[in-house]
Amino acid sequence: MDTENARGEDASKRSAESAGLSRRSFLQGSIAAGAALAMGAFASGCAPTENAAKGDPKTEGDDTAATQERAVLTPTETRDVDVVVVGAGVGGMAAALQAVEQGLNTVLLEKESVTGGTSSYAEGMFAIDSHWQQEADVDYTTAEVLQKVMEYHHWMADAELTKAFFDASGDTIAWLESKGGVFSGVETLGPSLRTWHTYEGMGAGFTKRLAEACRSQGVDVLVKTAAKQLVIADDGSVSGVIAEAGSDLVQFNARGVILTSGGYADNADMINEYTMHDYDDLTVMGTPERTGDGIQMALEAGADTHVLGTMMMCGGAIKGMSASSQLNVCAGRQPMLWVNEHGERFANEGIVTNFSFTGNAMGLQREVFNVIDAAAMRHITEVGCYNGRGVYIRTGEPMTEFHGEFEKEQAAGNPYIFKADTLEELCDLTGMEREPFLATVEHYNELCAEGADADYGKKADYLQPVKEAPFYAFKLAKAYYCTVGGLKVNTNNQVINTEGSPIGGLYAAGCDAGGLYGSSYDVGIAAGSQQGWTAHGGRTAAKHLASL
Repeated sequence: MDTENARGEDASKRSAESAGLSRRSFLQGSIAAGAALAMGAFASGCAPTENAAKGDPKTEGDDTAATQERAVLTPTETRDVDVVVVGAGVGGMAAALQAVEQGLNTVLLEKESVTGGTSSYAEGMFAIDSHWQQEADVDYTTAEVLQKVMEYHHWMADAELTKAFFDASGDTIAWLESKGGVFSGVETLGPSLRTWHTYEGMGAGFTKRLAEACRSQGVDVLVKTAAKQLVIADDGSVSGVIAEAGSDLVQFNARGVILTSGGYADNADMINEYTMHDYDDLTVMGTPERTGDGIQMALEAGADTHVLGTMMMCGGAIKGMSASSQLNVCAGRQPMLWVNEHGERFANEGIVTNFSFTGNAMGLQREVFNVIDAAAMRHITEVGCYNGRGVYIRTGEPMTEFHGEFEKEQAAGNPYIFKADTLEELCDLTGMEREPFLATVEHYNELCAEGADADYGKKADYLQPVKEAPFYAFKLAKAYYCTVGGLKVNTNNQVINTEGSPIGGLYAAGCDAGGLYGSSYDVGIAAGSQQGWTAHGGRTAAKHLASL
């Protein structure tokens, strides 16, 4: 699992507001965005109109980024460097560390006040043939894992990119360790292969060590410095970036720019435009302010994209609560009785062990509730939870803090948690349709008594009836960690333009780079693949830039 840290609704609203653009104005192009920039607003450039499939933003006759005049920004200062890296998560820090190792004068820009990005909330990264696996007698080949992953993605992922990443992944683990990164072991995550290399001290500890390495090894790390616009030469190549630092606009002239700004998870307009979801129906996890800076700047430079609308969905969560709270893990990750607003069951609840599957199933519903009776709740709180949350809460761990957290939230008037003495009362509290819900419960209890789910095939261990009061229900928001569709890149992580050629001097990695996924994250096979991908991409970009 790559990123998990729920943020409150206030943070989500601030992030949405920081985009500063309505959906309509977002599509009006670079000139309007440039005017906003002159006033200190977020957006730079514009996003092209989507196609009918809501995937790559390209249509014939599209009069947007490729054809409109770019905003004119006047720098107050100019600096000459070899490489500028935009975004200081694992991908950006890997790029910067690799660049200085190659002898390049490197600047790392981070618009927030601290480094780490959403990687600070990560738990581990994917790799094949690492020394950790060799020592544990775990023996996977690239070919066998690649086949599983490509079949999962229905070959919508870029096999060449994925293979290059897999082949280098074991070496990436060792290289990160040489730079100060510390791993705690290699594990499975739910049904995944044993490819998940967990971080010592979680993502916060891992990224802190990499940031210390960046500073000690000569990277010029500039926080509170937001990239606003690429410097584009007459031949279409990228020769630097203009960034905002306080009231100053600084132009960094460079041999190359590596975009690792974290995708567009907090840009409501881009979510609404490019994905199948409505931003208002979602709850986002991870660091705030991932507003699509890198992607928008590259689109303005004529970049192509790969399945831009793909998101890393992660199932259900209560809005405004920490993802690692026992209440939230109970609500969103226990495979009890899941129903929609009509009170009807819609899936095999056992898919909670694969949060991508859960997110996809939830995405087809308007509202989702998890219903748990007192008997199942005793098992969860006293014996052990049916499903945990990565290394934060292990499967089988008793959730002894649940009742205290529930009572606190209930006293505070949390509108997403419910407790009732009868099923009828539960319907009234939640707004579910009474007759369909009561019929659903009756039928579900019959399946539980039979010990076999003839409807959706949920395994018998998860078939716990809903009979004993009090009854609990949790209204779940559709949660996601990040966006993972992005700019089209080649195996050097060079950004590709809409005509199929590399844009000189422009690279992308992590959530700014597409190619690794089809429609969803492959956590059930290659857990941690996005974290591994971002580190690999950053290193690859820096190596290629140094070779020119």
